[in-house]
Amino acid sequence: MFLQVRDVRAAAERVNADLRRTSGPSWRLHVANDLLLRVKHGARQATIHVDRHIEDWPSDHIAPDQVDSTLSGYADEAVARALDEVLEGW
Repeated sequence: MFLQVRDVRAAAERVNADLRRTSGPSWRLHVANDLLLRVKHGARQATIHVDRHIEDWPSDHIAPDQVDSTLSGYADEAVARALDEVLEGW
């Protein structure tokens, strides 16, 4: 299973909103069509690829009404991991 660009973009918007709310308005996150996450904070900026592969997708059947929320959770984790890698390098 793979994350779609729209799922990763929505996750980046949620993380961006949280960062701006808790750490100030200088944060900017953007996901390009090639799944590159662009992170900008003040004068610092970085670009990193977001892994779209879901390795541990549940093997049991997931109800259709739960698929979107499950994908959202995986997308949130993928963006958080990529952002963590950026911040470790700063």
